[in-house]
Amino acid sequence: MRDIILIHGALETSDCMRPLGELLNESFKVHYLNLSGHDQKSAMPEPFRIETFVIELDEYIKKHKILNPTVMGHSMGGYIALSHKAFVEDSPIQRIITYGTKFNWSETTVSQMLVQLHPENEALVEHLKKVFGDNGLRLLASTQHLMNHLERLDGLTPLDLEEIDIPIDLILGDKDKVVSIEETQNIKNCLSQAQLHILNDSRHEMERCNLNALAAIILGQ
Repeated sequence: MRDIILIHGALETSDCMRPLGELLNESFKVHYLNLSGHDQKSAMPEPFRIETFVIELDEYIKKHKILNPTVMGHSMGGYIALSHKAFVEDSPIQRIITYGTKFNWSETTVSQMLVQLHPENEALVEHLKKVFGDNGLRLLASTQHLMNHLERLDGLTPLDLEEIDIPIDLILGDKDKVVSIEETQNIKNCLSQAQLHILNDSRHEMERCNLNALAAIILGQ
């Protein structure tokens, strides 16, 4: 049976990916990667960077002796998957699917996004405390730092993407207010085997995504 690794996004846990995994488990052996710091107990990784999470993905693949996996990532998870294929020598990933992955990390864009992630956002803070306990505010601060420095430290360039020669499915919800079609199309143009899909009636969050339509793309239906 084929292996698929599901990677959650920022300020999430692998639990966000389990409803999708349940739709795939008859065709794939489903793996859930929970990134360090994204739970109630573990310390924040140092440094808290895409590069660190790429290493964690690589270690997971090697530990479980996974050959030629498909990797599906939500938001930041998709960025991690693409970065693994771009930067890890002999990366065994044979296909990547991203949902709601953001590629425009300019200073202006980041400033706009950070407004939504301010510690004075009471609803956000309550949610993070519920999911991550005492780690919630630390994770928020670490994520803000990652976003502020992503383009300079870990940004994927057109040259990086041109080196990726496996099938890529870039998937975006039609009601996504975080990621634009334009930035996703720009990335598609850099990839030699990429397809862009728009999911109807779907927002950025996994729980507000048309999971059946997403699963159908992954399954090639």
